[in-house]
Amino acid sequence: MTVSLKTATKAKPAAPVAVAPVNIHTQALENLEVEDLTIEQLADRFGTLNDRAAAIMLNPIFAQLEEASKELKARLAEMDDNSEVTIKGAAWLVEAGICAKAPRKIEKPVSVLNFIGPEAFAAIAKVGVADAEKYLTPEQFAEVVSEEKTTKNRKITTTPIA
Repeated sequence: MTVSLKTATKAKPAAPVAVAPVNIHTQALENLEVEDLTIEQLADRFGTLNDRAAAIMLNPIFAQLEEASKELKARLAEMDDNSEVTIKGAAWLVEAGICAKAPRKIEKPVSVLNFIGPEAFAAIAKVGVADAEKYLTPEQFAEVVSEEKTTKNRKITTTPIA
């Protein structure tokens, strides 16, 4: 199926994005391998790169891309799910394949329980912590849930030093 878009509007050019200045100290760190940096140098490199990446993401082009993507997907959703679609614009050819299949899921878990029995069902069943917490008393829940453990993941924030 070939579709041509009848109306098109040109996006306004993106406004320049202010990127945090890179000082001589942090600029020198960009040329070193991360393994060779002290933890303080790594913090400086991380903070600088994080700041620069955040500034880039503020560029209005990303919002415009998201808006165009949502609209294109909405229009494609109105077309036949089992057909490939080719859209020929003035400058771009966009091809969209057939719609992906949603993952299969068990519609009737109680029927599975009845077919295979409680022991086999218990071996394959997955119970989420939130679901167990909804249906069990606090005492029952404490008996079946694992102890809380810490991970090595940490929230990292950056603050520039003036």
